[in-house]
Amino acid sequence: MLRWLTRRLHSSRTHTAIPEFDAKTCDLAEAAGVLRDTGYLILRGALDVGQVTRFHERLASFIASVEHLGKDDAPPPGSLYSTTNRSFPIEAIVDADGRPDTSLVAHFADTAIIPFFRLYFGTKRVFLRSPNYRYQEIGFDTSHLPWHQDGFNVRGDFQIVNCWVPLSSGEIGSVAPGIELLSHRPSDVLPLESAPVSGNYGFLEPDIQQFRKIEKWSRKLAVRLRRGDVLLFDKLTFHRTYSLPEMTERRVSAELRFLGDRPEVVTFLENGVRPYIAYGEGAEFTLHKISPDAD
Repeated sequence: MLRWLTRRLHSSRTHTAIPEFDAKTCDLAEAAGVLRDTGYLILRGALDVGQVTRFHERLASFIASVEHLGKDDAPPPGSLYSTTNRSFPIEAIVDADGRPDTSLVAHFADTAIIPFFRLYFGTKRVFLRSPNYRYQEIGFDTSHLPWHQDGFNVRGDFQIVNCWVPLSSGEIGSVAPGIELLSHRPSDVLPLESAPVSGNYGFLEPDIQQFRKIEKWSRKLAVRLRRGDVLLFDKLTFHRTYSLPEMTERRVSAELRFLGDRPEVVTFLENGVRPYIAYGEGAEFTLHKISPDAD
């Protein structure tokens, strides 16, 4: 009875908090069911803090080497450039031998995350498309950023789950810029706005008339995360960055998109130009469309 009531509360469009599970002790099948119902949840302690910290140190060193670039300078290949928010693809971060640094995504195979996604998608093999690493500066007003969905703008029965991983030391949503979600989701990805107002996120803005109906039914759900935690949300969930005046630390994060092993997914990945990772049985994982010996 209690589990049924909990599931009903999670499914309500008026719930006021993001469901949370302890990744080390929870029933992963139940957590996967909650994600299907709500579209979002937090897995606490899903990653080893030491592993995340070591990767962040390497990423921070890379960021320090390129953050001086101005708008007139050429950013690293594949990066999304702005003065307050930059994103770097997996192949931009290399290890001591000049190969793509896969230590963070390899660590996923040793945690509850990949077993969780096998249960969620119902497939033995799980794909991760083109991981990105991002930083968000403080001291800027982000209220102009529109709510948006992340899912390659693919509509219909094509499941995508975003996995958002804090890498920096400060608590996300407290001392570092955070993320907020809308509680209510539409039945599909909304069409894009024909006349977007945002210069940075214009290519992600949903049709404003349809979005206003979603916003009317929704509550804003604030997210607070520490190293080791992950936020999961599906392609239907509206979200955006927010920053408060009292925040004191830059936000550094990994943004990952997971997909199950379906024929249409394999076609999508093979026809695309971006790298992807396949997680097989156990801790096995392989890189595709990127050479492990790339410079």
